[in-house]
Amino acid sequence: MNNRLKTTELFSIAFRLGLQKQYGEVPSSNFISMQFNLRAHGTSVVGRETARKWSNGIAFPSPSHLFILIKWLKLNPSDFLVELMESNKPDSFRLNPAINSNQKNKVCAQQILDSLSLQIAVTNSNGEIVQVNKSWRKFSASNSKIPDENFFLGYNYLKVCENAVGSGTQTARDMALGIRNVLKGELEDFAVKYLCHSPNKKRWFIGRVAPLKTEDAIFAVISHESISEKNYLKIEFDEVSSA
Repeated sequence: MNNRLKTTELFSIAFRLGLQKQYGEVPSSNFISMQFNLRAHGTSVVGRETARKWSNGIAFPSPSHLFILIKWLKLNPSDFLVELMESNKPDSFRLNPAINSNQKNKVCAQQILDSLSLQIAVTNSNGEIVQVNKSWRKFSASNSKIPDENFFLGYNYLKVCENAVGSGTQTARDMALGIRNVLKGELEDFAVKYLCHSPNKKRWFIGRVAPLKTEDAIFAVISHESISEKNYLKIEFDEVSSA
């Protein structure tokens, strides 16, 4: 099975599970399309045939459709996006690649990542950042005292966390340890909640780490999600971290 087909199959599994959690069962394709179209602001509507293909693992949604589905069914992109990038090698995880026919999966993966509101960075096995998405770049540009023109590509995520100082030091070190354990295969995934207040705004986040495995290497997909104070207070650490 090629990389694209595996991604489509994994999306179908996550899609059906999301529907079951939302409605207690996998509804009919007609119902799915109707519910999707009620939420399809800024993108095209879909018919029941498209909904059937999503559910049966025949088709993968476009980036704009995927954004709606993730918000509607609270899907976790790490459950299926990691496979889409599996065939890429470390030196190909760069922004602004020269597009050719051999890079379709990479380009599609970047477009999908850029469609998500989650701030996402991918590191290699040494912890170096090798790919980021649009939300990451936007957050980096607006929150760094001295914005980095490459949005921290090439920086070592582990070292940045381990050398952190200030009120978030322990959380940063927990994050570094979680990334290391995921990269070593000692954890299937990792998550931590943390505060990231700015001078003008209070903010609460969940950071998640999932592995991305290739035939000869392993990467970490790191996402940061903004949540409400209410959800932050409700979530216990054990609910968002894996042993």
